[in-house]
Amino acid sequence: MNSLTISWFAGFMLLFLGERAFPGTAVHWPITGLGILLVLGSVGMRVQAMGGESDPGRADAQRRSLGFSALGAVALLMYFSTTTAFTDMLGFDEDAAARWYGSVTSLWAILWLLAALPLTFLDRALSSDPVLMPGNAPKQASISGLSTALAIALVFPVNYLANAHLPEIDVAYFRTTKAGSASLALVRNLPEPVKATLFFAPGNDVKEQVEPYFASLADASDGRFSYTVVDQAMEPELAEALKVRDNGYIALSAGELTEKFKVGDDIDKAKRDLKKLDATTQKHLLKLAKGQRNVYMLTGHGEASARESDNQMRKLNAFKRLLQDQNFKVNTFGVTDGSTDTIPEDAALLVLAAPTQSLLPEEETVIAAYLNRGGALLVLAEPLPPQVIAENGGTHPLDTVLAGLGVKTTPNYLAHATQFYKRRGGISDRVMIISNRFGSHPAVKEMSRRSAENAVLLPTVSGISEIEGGEAKVSALLRSFDGTWEETNGNMMRDATEKEAVFQLAVAVEGPEGKPYRAIVVGDVTAFSDPVIKFSRGNDQFAKDSVRWLVGDEDLAGDTESEEDVKIEHTRNDDTLWFMSTIFGMPLLVLLAGVFLVRKRRS
Repeated sequence: MNSLTISWFAGFMLLFLGERAFPGTAVHWPITGLGILLVLGSVGMRVQAMGGESDPGRADAQRRSLGFSALGAVALLMYFSTTTAFTDMLGFDEDAAARWYGSVTSLWAILWLLAALPLTFLDRALSSDPVLMPGNAPKQASISGLSTALAIALVFPVNYLANAHLPEIDVAYFRTTKAGSASLALVRNLPEPVKATLFFAPGNDVKEQVEPYFASLADASDGRFSYTVVDQAMEPELAEALKVRDNGYIALSAGELTEKFKVGDDIDKAKRDLKKLDATTQKHLLKLAKGQRNVYMLTGHGEASARESDNQMRKLNAFKRLLQDQNFKVNTFGVTDGSTDTIPEDAALLVLAAPTQSLLPEEETVIAAYLNRGGALLVLAEPLPPQVIAENGGTHPLDTVLAGLGVKTTPNYLAHATQFYKRRGGISDRVMIISNRFGSHPAVKEMSRRSAENAVLLPTVSGISEIEGGEAKVSALLRSFDGTWEETNGNMMRDATEKEAVFQLAVAVEGPEGKPYRAIVVGDVTAFSDPVIKFSRGNDQFAKDSVRWLVGDEDLAGDTESEEDVKIEHTRNDDTLWFMSTIFGMPLLVLLAGVFLVRKRRS
């Protein structure tokens, strides 16, 4: 393999390392920039190499190599079009950005493959014929490389179609969920009676699974919830009024409002929906009982968000879905939306999700005014590297907002020698603190009652303490275990200067008389990130109950039951590793085996 091809591949390898291994670090752009220079430089030097060939066959091979090198550069441009900065520039909303990312990611990966393999084959042909090359050799090498690349690329759509269309064989234990404590509390606090109509034929297997669930809701509701079972074919007028055309539906009615959802009347097909029956029913009951409310998430300062693509530990898509399941509409809120003017009157909750850049003074004033009029605020904090603090004038972006609440956070991560989640097996795991030491506050009443099964994972948490002289009432929601220390030098060992203590990890703040606001401060944004919420039931429940208290629904705090199997989630880096291993690792092994056999035969 000649130096130009090595430079081309090395450039892409550096790009991979910069974008996947070191995103958001000080070496991110130096590594990425060097990779770009190597890729583009190798393309430019191909032009010079092509002009220096006197043999027509080798000149043709160099010309083809230049074309495939340039094709790889196009794939590089397509990759950068999937970044958040580019999709934001195009004005894509979250769904459009997700579709764009999925489509273009598949295309640029295939395009790169169509460039890399022919380039490798041509490079081998140039090495085999260093002086004179047969006229058809460049064409044959190009065709061979393209054929191999297309054969490998065919795996992508075949895998997708197989995943989407092959029938699933469910041999897992099956059980319909029972009513959770949150749903039972919801039916006891319904503002007006709700009636559930279950559309099933007599003796239907799904009906036998569903009816006990709704009977338990009716028994717990003090007469505010009732249900009836009817056959759609026998009650056509009722079915028409509720806009139900077949059996297998459940309709919830309150006055003139109706919510309905389908479970199905085939027990084999309905198993998956029956496992999450409690969550589905609760979602539709909330629409009848509470109506849709608005959550505003501040943006424009490097906040964690549902659209995060580079760092999964700052991706809040699961938290967004959690809010939507509680019948909240989630809105982004930045300067162009009026964040320097006022918080909208219809805001049920404002979320500050770990900004990495300072808020504007006008925004801090607006947030203070929102709290003074009785608003609800969720603050997700995190320690920031010293260089980020320096870029913000030596202060944390949340310092002013937190000071207004009467609290402050530690500048460094907390660590513990034993009470942590063992992820990698080394001492670096000590910052991934676990705790089930809940306070006595209403926001964590249910969590505290079932603390043995409701531990919360906080992978990179800062401690929270009160500021002397504050007017607000600050209550601990979650504390660390004794023996926790603030890790100040990064060696993950408690040094003599690092004192052990019990730290507050999350607090609730209630405004003084005349300022009836509610706020919750959590010392770790990653506690609500996708990998953690999907992994830890305790984190999921803590997020739900925190939001419920903030919006005044603390009476609805409690568990939502589910019998769904936990889905194994891969991070983007995991998926990339598997992709690289399967797409390049296996063909490389086959190629090496072929080279070995050919050389053995020749010898």
